[in-house]
Amino acid sequence: MSRRALAIAVLVLALPALAGAGTDGAGRAKARVTELARAIASANARLTGEVRNLEAADRRLAKLEEDLAAARTESDRLAAELRDKTRALADLRAAMAARDRALRDRARVLWRLHQGGWLRMLFGAATAGRGIDALPRQFAAVTYVLEEDRRWIVGRQALARAHAEATKELEQLKRVNDKHYGRLSAAQDRLESEQAARRQLIARLRGNRGALTEELERARADLSRILEHLAKVRAEAGRAQRLKGYFRRPVPGGVLEAFGRDASGKYARNGVVFQVRAGEPVLAAQDGVVLYSGWFKGYGQMLVIDHGSGLLSVYAHLQRLLRKAGENVLKNDPIAQAGETGSPDGPRLYFEIRRRGKALDPMEWIGSG
Repeated sequence: MSRRALAIAVLVLALPALAGAGTDGAGRAKARVTELARAIASANARLTGEVRNLEAADRRLAKLEEDLAAARTESDRLAAELRDKTRALADLRAAMAARDRALRDRARVLWRLHQGGWLRMLFGAATAGRGIDALPRQFAAVTYVLEEDRRWIVGRQALARAHAEATKELEQLKRVNDKHYGRLSAAQDRLESEQAARRQLIARLRGNRGALTEELERARADLSRILEHLAKVRAEAGRAQRLKGYFRRPVPGGVLEAFGRDASGKYARNGVVFQVRAGEPVLAAQDGVVLYSGWFKGYGQMLVIDHGSGLLSVYAHLQRLLRKAGENVLKNDPIAQAGETGSPDGPRLYFEIRRRGKALDPMEWIGSG
């Protein structure tokens, strides 16, 4: 039996007990979410060998990608701050240059007007026939000119201080940005190294299908025992049937692997596999409540949505989960980013629809619109 067929068989045993979650009370639904998470965690802990190695590699990659995304966000923030401070510094330089030109022009004008000094300007009023009574007004005018000059000079000094402070801040920010760029480059190198290691692991997995099959068979048996005690289905058949044709495609890509038996007729596929680009949005196929959001051996990062009336949808091999267990979602809401976690065959989205635990052909439930 192939790895994918066995992995799907594990989920077949898991899902029938979950299908009635949407019709129970809120307390029971919450308890079921908790119980499912505990059961899957227990099953994951028991799985060993190459599947565990693949999961560990996927987890490391997910953490590195998360760290790299955060580093890039910080890099963008620093770059924006650098641009802002550079523009502010340029504005200060322009203001200083304008103030310097104005001061030079003012000095030339004053020199032409008042050659001979301030005393000549002050007492020139008396000698011009206006008498001593003109002196207070002339003195006030001279005082105003001097005060205006002082204000211009003080303003120029303030601009110089602001320019010096802005230059200091810009240089400090450049040093911070240089250090951050070094950390960003190192994170990118670590990610590329981990991606190369994962590719080597995938090549080894493809050459050792027998051992992989045995590991998945043990996981299937373990998980089936854990999930036997979960609640029985209590579904509203009428509402479920009315939803047929009103589910949407979670991604726009074409179908890589169809529902049902493969070409050999030996293995049954309980869902469909869509072609995706790594990182593209995965959308909720219909309104519902997230029943599970996390890692599942053989599926990588997986999300299960309960639509009520015994209907579930399953999304697997996700790169990033955007919703948590217990959250309500609406049709068309982004719930994850597509990826290749748990997949030895590159980026893809595994998608199932189940009713009362029975796998259905998703394409029969997806509308044409």
